[in-house]
Amino acid sequence: MNNTQNCESVLQILKNYRILERKIRILRFQLQDVPAVPKRDTAESIANTAKSLDTEATSDNVPDKAVLGALHLGWNEIEVNQQRAKKRSVQLSAMRHKKDELDLFISLLESKQCEVIDKLYRHGMTNEQVADQMGLTSRTVQNIRKKAVENLAAMYRFAAESG
Repeated sequence: MNNTQNCESVLQILKNYRILERKIRILRFQLQDVPAVPKRDTAESIANTAKSLDTEATSDNVPDKAVLGALHLGWNEIEVNQQRAKKRSVQLSAMRHKKDELDLFISLLESKQCEVIDKLYRHGMTNEQVADQMGLTSRTVQNIRKKAVENLAAMYRFAAESG
């Protein structure tokens, strides 16, 4: 991958920074609602319920197959929820790693580069807004951004090569 492709990749990562943050927050929220019932406890509970239904059975009170079917469906639902939680957890971990890596690399930039990148991509400001806030020209902000992106691309390259 050449330097231009690296810089374009970094720009894409930076442009998606806020989207990545939102996705991380959504996944964290979704993981809060996952039932934390271990499979073994659930299986034992279902087995005990089925046994109690069976021991209470008389000729007038035979355990209904629908009840046992419902227990089975409940077990399947729990298993599906646990699979979803595992998938979300893996997604969350990957996204957090991607964000943490970017945050680290940004923190390693020179202070003006870090500030410009922060304002442009984390806070969604325009070049003109950043220039006004920092007392710079719009062209200077563009140059600082360009150099920061080149430095970030070099960090990503180094991380990939040493990885």
